[in-house]
Amino acid sequence: MGKMERFSFVALVAGIIFFLFADFVSWALPMFVLQDIPKKSVIDLAKEAKAKNTTAWSDFKHIARAYPEQFKKYYGEVNEQSFAKALTVGHHWYVAEGCWNCHSQMIRPVSNETLRFGIPGVSNTVSYPSEFNNELQAPVLWGTKRIGPDLIREAAVHNLGWQVAHLYDPQSTSPGSNMPGYPWYFEKTKDGKIVPNERGIGLLTYIMWLGSWEVKPPKDFRVSVTAKQLASASTTVVPGATKEKASAPTKVASAKPDGSKIFQSKGCGACHQATADTVGPSLSKIAKAYKGKEDELLAFLKGDHEPIVDPAKFVMMQSQLATTKALTDAERKALADFILSH
Repeated sequence: MGKMERFSFVALVAGIIFFLFADFVSWALPMFVLQDIPKKSVIDLAKEAKAKNTTAWSDFKHIARAYPEQFKKYYGEVNEQSFAKALTVGHHWYVAEGCWNCHSQMIRPVSNETLRFGIPGVSNTVSYPSEFNNELQAPVLWGTKRIGPDLIREAAVHNLGWQVAHLYDPQSTSPGSNMPGYPWYFEKTKDGKIVPNERGIGLLTYIMWLGSWEVKPPKDFRVSVTAKQLASASTTVVPGATKEKASAPTKVASAKPDGSKIFQSKGCGACHQATADTVGPSLSKIAKAYKGKEDELLAFLKGDHEPIVDPAKFVMMQSQLATTKALTDAERKALADFILSH
């Protein structure tokens, strides 16, 4: 056997050994670690949060105080059962909306992730097996992309007011965000106030529960929402706003549809950025492809040529993202003009 043949044989054996070792570390070892850790039910998680008086339990009570009518209507009284229900509802819609397409739920011991997705001294631990061994990690929500930030330590990062404004209109708190707004998670009261509905309360509860078991809160450790952001979000009942004075935006009636607003309200920005390719092609690339072909773009948006007008078929099942088939001809024209302007 020559030197080259011996080297190839050694390399082959080493490759097999390293493959088996990696398989053991990533699959078999965690299985042995988890087999002695009891899997917690949602009601177990609720009881634990109440017993330890975690930030999630405090935030749940805060939601009940901030939106008493809606809370009582959908969840009744503040107790372990209603908390478990809210967590279940929130988890269901987190999965159904495909939030996991853009947000991961795992802090790795690399790249300073404890600093990027937590707050030093408040929540700065890497992920560990037992925190995933519960009913709210079925399916496993580690995620595969980080178009948005990791959320497994979100309880330490933003307060309730910020979360409400961000869910209703992400641009109000995070300018330039490609996350679509979720106005259907809100409803209008008799006196005209916009407040979270059953889904909204559930999703807010679930998101603010993430990582709450690791939070050691000092006073005022989380990011709040300003009054200017509050006005921008067009929500009239967002708790936790600062005292910064800001007037509500003036609404100007216009008979002509606004393509940029349609683009934002339909959630197109979740997949399409101005110049960078993310989940879908950039607007500049689409504009270049359809330059001088506006009729083809309009037909595309209308659905005449089986385009991607239904995100649920291409991105996620049970998606709540609106399709362009529901647009009027005038709205499609406005949206096409907006796309071609890039």
